[in-house]
Amino acid sequence: MSVSKFFAANVVARDADGREYTGTFNGTGGALFGTMFVGTLLTIITLGIYCPWFCINLARYFAGNMVIMHNGSAVGTFKFDGAGGTLFGKVFVGVILSVITFGIYFSWFIVDMAKYFAQETTVEFNGVVNRFRFEGTGVKLFVINLIGTILSGLTFGIYWFWFMTNQLKFKMENMVVVGPGE
Repeated sequence: MSVSKFFAANVVARDADGREYTGTFNGTGGALFGTMFVGTLLTIITLGIYCPWFCINLARYFAGNMVIMHNGSAVGTFKFDGAGGTLFGKVFVGVILSVITFGIYFSWFIVDMAKYFAQETTVEFNGVVNRFRFEGTGVKLFVINLIGTILSGLTFGIYWFWFMTNQLKFKMENMVVVGPGE
């Protein structure tokens, strides 16, 4: 759990007026262990069918334990509202399409997952509830993945670090906070 706490505490945001906000993570190892143990066990017993519900529970756990802080006071919280059945349908279709296209659809599948998780996450900040939206496209991610895979192979893995950075930049640059009513 210390990794989540470390990252939450070391992210600093500034608003237009220069006020600094940090994060804190209130989760515990015991609670995460319980979520992981039950989710892993049920995923194994159901031959993977439970996996989407497991992912939903993990997203709820992490979002529910993240807090935005300003001068030592909590000013914002996160919430994840996704449903396992909806995610199951998206994963089922995404896996089938990825298999029948020999992996070509996989980038679009990843973007669909990012859009789903973004739209199901809210942040309440200073009493105002905002949603997230992911604006990336499958084409852009496909190009990043294609170039990254080719160059990583040609450089015997050296390019892999730039490849991972490009994927992370794609994810971060396409995440947008949407205000109420938008």
